[in-house]
Amino acid sequence: FFEDDDISVYTYLGVIGSGSGMALVTCAIQLITPLLLLYNNMLQSDGDPTTRFYVNTDTAMPLEGRFFPSTDWERFCNKGGRIEGKILIVCVLLIYLLSVVPDSLISFFRVSGGAPQTYSKINSLRLLVWEQANDTVFQQVGYKVDRYMNTGYICILYCIMLFCLLNTPNVLDIILNALAINYIHRIDENLADADWWDQGNRFIRAGTLELVLQGVLRLRVMENPAKFCAEYDIDPKDWKSALGSMNKSLKNERVAARDEKDKRFMTHKEILYFDAAIRAKAEGNISAVEEFEKRNHLFSFSDFLLHLFGLRRRAQFQRYTHFRTWSRWEKIIFLASVPDYIDFENYENF
Repeated sequence: FFEDDDISVYTYLGVIGSGSGMALVTCAIQLITPLLLLYNNMLQSDGDPTTRFYVNTDTAMPLEGRFFPSTDWERFCNKGGRIEGKILIVCVLLIYLLSVVPDSLISFFRVSGGAPQTYSKINSLRLLVWEQANDTVFQQVGYKVDRYMNTGYICILYCIMLFCLLNTPNVLDIILNALAINYIHRIDENLADADWWDQGNRFIRAGTLELVLQGVLRLRVMENPAKFCAEYDIDPKDWKSALGSMNKSLKNERVAARDEKDKRFMTHKEILYFDAAIRAKAEGNISAVEEFEKRNHLFSFSDFLLHLFGLRRRAQFQRYTHFRTWSRWEKIIFLASVPDYIDFENYENF
């Protein structure tokens, strides 16, 4: 299901909120490379100003302060370049017309979230979380960059490419520039499709599930007792009576760590694994400990550094452990009043 060629490093950043370093490097390459090609094409001259730009070949600066080519199309068609190059340019333009233009329109449709592909469905879910403002800063940046790089960037990139091709006299340069632009366009997707990036698509699956949690669970409500009481029609006096204070929320890392080791809140399998891990630690069996205890899974090198220096304590599959305050949940879970009316139509639509 997650084998989709349109999923890129920006998609990972927008969904998982990790991998910002690789996304930054990729974005820099995709922006700088076409600009360098354009700049080089504008300054390069074959020594004949009548067939190229008004450029001084000695100083590599434009004459009369202009970077624009000649608009004498008779000279361009009759005296500007070899016939082989012109035929090749026409072939490239036909390829763009028959392939690139339809692909770009389909790409716009996929980004909008209306297509059946996995990438489009992820974007649809991602938009829901964006509108609810439940995403992190890195997720917001990745989401916007992903949208822009698959819509406006593609149009600008191929406009630059056409400009360069129409002013390239060398046949080999035409082919190389066309191939280079196509490669630059797909760098972000090719990196995400590499075997070393995300084997088995494990992290993008976890990130998509996290988006569902972000879209359904009201995390900002859960961490604020006053908002929680107002949202679920709970009398603040009942909350205070149950927990002893209105300052005690359902988000507490210390209480969650304590409840995680309390067997009252474990299933039979979790109790078995918990006891086995304690026994393995006592016997010094490291491999057994790794088998029965959940390990930290970090997606990127930046996550590893943040986790190493204690700036990010929760790994990829443990981001909501601080909400697992089971001793508090059992005291407030039934405080809310039973609703008199449920809008089933909106519920089914959701």
